[in-house]
Amino acid sequence: MLQMTRNAKFHVVVFIIIAAFTSILLNSIISITPYPRQHQVSHHALLTRQQSNDANNGNPTWLPDNTKLLLSDARIDQLWAENLITTDERNRLKAAKKGFALLCSMKASTATSPTDPKFLPNGDRTSQDILDEYGWKQINTRNAQDQESKLLFESLTSAFDGLGVSNDKNSWIQNTAEHSITKPGYPATHGKYQNYFDLSDGAMIAASNWSPEMMVLKEDLDIDDDEVVPLRRWSDVVWNSREDVISINKNQESEVKKIEHVFRHNIASGATQNVIRMVADVTMPEKLGEWPGLSYPISEPQALALLSSPNAYGLAWFLIQHKSSMGIRYIDRINIFDCKVLGQSRWCMYLHIADA
Repeated sequence: MLQMTRNAKFHVVVFIIIAAFTSILLNSIISITPYPRQHQVSHHALLTRQQSNDANNGNPTWLPDNTKLLLSDARIDQLWAENLITTDERNRLKAAKKGFALLCSMKASTATSPTDPKFLPNGDRTSQDILDEYGWKQINTRNAQDQESKLLFESLTSAFDGLGVSNDKNSWIQNTAEHSITKPGYPATHGKYQNYFDLSDGAMIAASNWSPEMMVLKEDLDIDDDEVVPLRRWSDVVWNSREDVISINKNQESEVKKIEHVFRHNIASGATQNVIRMVADVTMPEKLGEWPGLSYPISEPQALALLSSPNAYGLAWFLIQHKSSMGIRYIDRINIFDCKVLGQSRWCMYLHIADA
């Protein structure tokens, strides 16, 4: 009996040490900041609007044990199969776990990138050379006057004012990159990435983005998987597009700032909408409220879950893949809000980027 007691004590001590180490590890990576926590408050009360963007709408009951972020997917599924966690808890945990992995990669000292080195400018190859090589044609327009651009800027006016970003369309360059040229082995897919860049404020609006793979499916194109252009990811194409915009316009700008403010406007992805619904417990975008909507520092599991969504993880890879040019930077806050267009509610997301 004495030996069993000693073993039991030993295992208890080991468990306590492991739990403490895990908590310290998570907190050091996430860099938890002293934002006020809203304990003992119902979830619906957490939807109270804040006017500044330093609020924390995190709900401490949404994922109360952040040490579970280190569990494997198989272990999470096992807990669910044994009825130790609910289906909602499993979905929340898996989303936050994926976001946590992206956060770790953003904060890592070296790039952990799937990007082929040939997509990175080197020697005499410019970003424009790379885009041309793979059949991407670009159009750059400063002060775009089309109706869609006007409505987009109107819907983000409050956010621009709150963040100190210019609402003058002369400061913004509309960049449209379309995969419209067939190259040897890579037929044109008509994938299209349309984004707006404000170089002097370090801001970007991701407006309408259809990858080559998405267009192959959408248009039922007779293109095999191995024929889809390898320069296809949003993170690679848009990074090269922005580099090209900088090279063309740098003499017209007072300064070119590091990218800091990124908007995902009028989100159409059903997968991203479902993550937003899961995080905020809402069914429609109007429930989020207009800017600043709901704001989550990256220390919150809700922010990690949002980071796992298709409209956020592309930006994470944008930062992960290009550290040699931009340094070690990470997404430190995410807002979800209603950006009404002509009075109709729309899903929008804002991601703030900081130096690690």
